Amino acid sequence: MGKPTGFLEYKRETAKVEAPKDRIKHFNEFRTPLKKEEQQKQGARCMECGVPVGVIFATEVGYKVLGLAFVERFEPENGWFVLHGPVHKGGPDPRFAPDMSYLKHMPVDIEFAGQGTTDDEKVRYALRRERLGQQWFRKQLVAAYDGRCAVSDCGVSEALEAAHIENYSGPKSQVASNGILLRRDLHALFDAHLISFEPVCGEYRLCGSYLLDKTGYASFAGATLRQPNERQWRPNTVFLEAHRIEFDRSEKKREKAGLLPY
Repeated sequence: MGKPTGFLEYKRETAKVEAPKDRIKHFNEFRTPLKKEEQQKQGARCMECGVPVGVIFATEVGYKVLGLAFVERFEPENGWFVLHGPVHKGGPDPRFAPDMSYLKHMPVDIEFAGQGTTDDEKVRYALRRERLGQQWFRKQLVAAYDGRCAVSDCGVSEALEAAHIENYSGPKSQVASNGILLRRDLHALFDAHLISFEPVCGEYRLCGSYLLDKTGYASFAGATLRQPNERQWRPNTVFLEAHRIEFDRSEKKREKAGLLPY
């Protein structure tokens, strides 16, 4: 995303602010946002720095704070940043649904580049964890797993994603031993701690939540996690164990809450 050397190439520019003697003459906005081209340049000044940003959005009843996220990349064709997160220490924040898809039904006012939306321009905002990740991380896993899902053996590139085992925490977590190449739907279940992997007779087998017992995903129970031939690319066993512990903890919470199988 952007340019790692952007902060060296582009001078810092900020929105133009009208002088106090002029702004007291009217009630209009006194800050003039930068033009789109200049905003893109400024966005390129801060790439891959690993500094988290706060994720909040406005609703009709106030603001909701989702947590911290990391800037993954800037998409100039759309004019937006792709965020990786929100990330919470110790795993997903239990206050929110795993994929936060419930947000897509909430009308939200979003301000980009200082331009607020009108009542007629309210958008529906769907937030999901972005796990395509930096391209280098994905390329490592595609090579390590021969371009096939480690569970389903799916070889359709567009359906595969680079799943982080330990929560993403900036560039330092973008290593193959902290990832598994999974089919997109299995990746979503893995992130939501609806599936995990446990050691059985020297290999790792998939264990699934009771919520999936009546779904097609039940057939994956006990499936072997196919690991790369190169030891250096294999999943970190400490990370796998930490994920399984979180899976067990999440399972107990679901049972206590009385959630029924899908």
